[in-house]
Amino acid sequence: MTLRNERVRKELMRDISDIFRKEVRGLEGVVSIVDVEVSHDNSYAKVYYSVLGSPEQVEKDKAIIEKNTGKVRFEIGKRIRLRVTPEIKFIYSDGLEQGSRVLDLIEKISRGEIKEMFGFLNVYKPKGKTSHDVVAFLRRVTKIKQIGHTGTLDPFAEGVLPICIGKATRLIEYLNDDKAYIGTVQLGKSTTTYDLEGETVDVSDKTPDIEEIENELNNFRGNIEQLPPIYSAIKVNGKK
Repeated sequence: MTLRNERVRKELMRDISDIFRKEVRGLEGVVSIVDVEVSHDNSYAKVYYSVLGSPEQVEKDKAIIEKNTGKVRFEIGKRIRLRVTPEIKFIYSDGLEQGSRVLDLIEKISRGEIKEMFGFLNVYKPKGKTSHDVVAFLRRVTKIKQIGHTGTLDPFAEGVLPICIGKATRLIEYLNDDKAYIGTVQLGKSTTTYDLEGETVDVSDKTPDIEEIENELNNFRGNIEQLPPIYSAIKVNGKK
């Protein structure tokens, strides 16, 4: 895969997730883009996705996604700078054994076959969903109110979101709260939230060299004190 293929692959994963969230109506489960494969000339793309939900929700969402293939491709054409918008083939990924076991467990809970549950779920949060969205979804399908997550992930972030169920929520305060992110940084722009969702407050056309970037990164290594933005999830006097 060339660097150009990899760039297109990443852009497709990002943009299709965003299109599902903003443009595709009627999705009931939690839809995640698992992977994207692009042809060498970027004319064709296989988009693998998964759906977290009941069997009925999965089948309904699969039909909605298939029906909206043309719409998704049209929206992609407006976002990605390519001479020809790639043909898109959506492929449902059902090979996640652990996910299947979790869904079976959730179904048993919703049917009342399991009266009490204590433990943790390793949930992969997709882009476009808040951490609360995931908790609310699990509360709805399991009919269990005592569910919480161990740490907030921003809506535009995707990754592992540990979920505590039942009395396991009492253990959250004892868990290691370290988080690590892999991301893309845009230089020359500053926002009110320090991320891409805030309002732009400053723009620079200066292009730093590698040495300048490395020197600046040294200020963020090790244990440091940092003033969080006013939009952070930190609470002061009980308020965010």
